[in-house]
Amino acid sequence: MENDKVKADFSVALKEWREKSGLSQRALAARIGVCQSAVYRYEHSCIKPSPETAQALIKLGFPLESLQYGGHYNRTAKTALTDEESAFAEKHHKLVFSYLYSRSLSYENWYDVVIFGYLHAVQIWFLRKELHKYKFSVIAYSAMGDAVKAERKRMRHRPKIACYLYDVVPYTEGMTYEDYLCDPRDCAFAF
Repeated sequence: MENDKVKADFSVALKEWREKSGLSQRALAARIGVCQSAVYRYEHSCIKPSPETAQALIKLGFPLESLQYGGHYNRTAKTALTDEESAFAEKHHKLVFSYLYSRSLSYENWYDVVIFGYLHAVQIWFLRKELHKYKFSVIAYSAMGDAVKAERKRMRHRPKIACYLYDVVPYTEGMTYEDYLCDPRDCAFAF
């Protein structure tokens, strides 16, 4: 199976190295030029450091080159599920519907968003054995919730539609935006 010998996860290795080095999160943050909350989030696998921050860690002596950089982030972003992961995902797929139902999210609008969070949770479950102290449903619900939050954030930042084709254009005595459009067959010679 792929990744049988997955190297130490970045977040776990960073925390262990920081503690062995006698550094607090605040002290490490000051040395690498980030805020303390960023170090906390690196150590809890919420985010991965930028290449510049990774270089600063290497300069301090953190053995980044010996790790699989980013741990589960690189693995899940670039690879398909293994056969074992696929079977596991299929077996627990009802969690996706349970999540949608429990959050009153419509299948038509949210399934495509939630399923990617679920599949990410499956891969994380197989890569990070320390998560097995929790039920898989907890990990899956968390990942699906993250996917929904990210999609809602994207939705808030999408440009708003200024008008619809059937809206009346101001100061035009009732002309709509649709009236300004021409049939492409009629306009073909105009270009």
